[in-house]
Amino acid sequence: MNRFDMEQLIMQGWSTKEDLIDILWKICDSEDKPDEDALCNMLIGAAHLHDVRMERLFSAFRQMLKEGSIK
Repeated sequence: MNRFDMEQLIMQGWSTKEDLIDILWKICDSEDKPDEDALCNMLIGAAHLHDVRMERLFSAFRQMLKEGSIK
């Protein structure tokens, strides 16, 4: 793991915002509006993906601390 790997993981964390923008498009602008169950599933999925992204980022941070790459 190096600094560039960490930067990539940080940038991936920002993609949660893009996921939410896509969900908003589906709710507001799509001709095929989701029902309540579909909407809840999309939001739950986005929340889980965000958790996984942050877990992966924190794991990389811990690894870099362990390796002495960052102090």
